[in-house]
Amino acid sequence: TMENPPIVQIDVVTPQTVDHQPEAAVAVTDDFANTRTPAIGKPVSNSLLASNNLVDQSMNPNADTAMTAQILNDPIRLLTNLVRVRIVQKAQYIETFCPCEFENEYTIYAGNPHDPDVEVEKINKVFTCKERSTCFQRACCASFSREFAMDIRYKGMEYNELISQYGCTWLPFIALRREYKCTCCCINRPVLTVELNYNGIKEQLGYVINEFNCCLFSFAIHERKEEKASYKVSGDCCQCGICCNCPCEKCMRAVFDMYDCKNYGKKIGEIKKIWSTCVKECCSDANEYIITFPGAATWRQKALFLSAILFMDYCYFEKKGKQN
Repeated sequence: TMENPPIVQIDVVTPQTVDHQPEAAVAVTDDFANTRTPAIGKPVSNSLLASNNLVDQSMNPNADTAMTAQILNDPIRLLTNLVRVRIVQKAQYIETFCPCEFENEYTIYAGNPHDPDVEVEKINKVFTCKERSTCFQRACCASFSREFAMDIRYKGMEYNELISQYGCTWLPFIALRREYKCTCCCINRPVLTVELNYNGIKEQLGYVINEFNCCLFSFAIHERKEEKASYKVSGDCCQCGICCNCPCEKCMRAVFDMYDCKNYGKKIGEIKKIWSTCVKECCSDANEYIITFPGAATWRQKALFLSAILFMDYCYFEKKGKQN
């Protein structure tokens, strides 16, 4: 036996609790690094933002209704980081066999930012677009001038009261609107208005005008409410992808150049109309486009470029609308 056994002292450390306070939504800025993600009860972690399947169960469902829309993928940060995207129109094959025109739908896929030379595959879906228009406008008015509205949506999450938990859904981000105009040559040209509709914030980003030109397909992009155009998108009307209806790959391609009006009309990029498949080209008027954004473009300018592509598709590549 030991006469003086050693004494072991154990220090008990009481864990400290940290109360997470709700963060308020901040104004949208051009500097995406300063953009914070609004959250309820707890900040959304980077792992949650990078996942489309995880749901933070610790969020408080009884918080203010203005904060119920939660973000998995911050659309402003996402659009800022995009370098190259592919816009794919959904094929409506039933239009081939009946005279009706359905509402257009588009999906936007992200390309590889580290290797821009690789073709953008239909894998990483980042945005969806859905047209809203009346049957009368689609049946009786040409797509060149008919009225429509469209939402560009991102994948986020919001609280579902029926199942009492958060779930993934497509939430509005950019709102496009075009009013009906009876256009004749250079008179009363079509205009597309582009607005931010994100997390309760509504703000006009700019508008796109389809300019009159005898030999070019030309679009002027105006930032916010500026009278002078900031950018122009134009393409020769004599390209095979515009004049030829042959469904082969080379005949379906067309190129539209992007110019910076503030920098003496310097070319800053291209928009390519590409071939999809023979079945899609023969049996529908659905099209696909690829755009490489200028390196210095902000998320606002990228939103305007995407809107210009959708506007261009309505003005010149909706076959049934032209025939009507």
